Amino acid sequence: MRAILWGIGSSTVPACALLLAAVLLLLLAGCTILTSSGGAVPAQAPSGIQSRIVHVSGEDRGVLILVGRSTCPWCMKDKSLLTNLSVDYFWIDLDSLNETETAVVMDSIRVCGQMNELPVLVINGQRCIIGYQEAKIREALG
Repeated sequence: MRAILWGIGSSTVPACALLLAAVLLLLLAGCTILTSSGGAVPAQAPSGIQSRIVHVSGEDRGVLILVGRSTCPWCMKDKSLLTNLSVDYFWIDLDSLNETETAVVMDSIRVCGQMNELPVLVINGQRCIIGYQEAKIREALG
């Protein structure tokens, strides 16, 4: 799967966004995920993640996935910005996931070359905005 996704994007960031979106969809479907270390996450382990992905309703500006921690002030600023802009998005709070689920999500983010840097906003599976960058987020959402 990773090889297919790497062939789609013209740079690392689009490939990362596509990979993260694909991983999240697979998690929602309860599929087995292979990690970069070659290990497999059993379908039953991540299936509980679905109940912890929070959908915030708002204006449709594409598929927005925000990954962060409720204990991270910059993550909460991103979340607050999206809420104040009244856009529709999905919030994944890594603090609410178990160790296996967190590892799967973080492994997907690391494909971008980011090492534990949060928040990560994925826009339409084609763009990642790393960290709190209000101007870039506003520009990307038009």
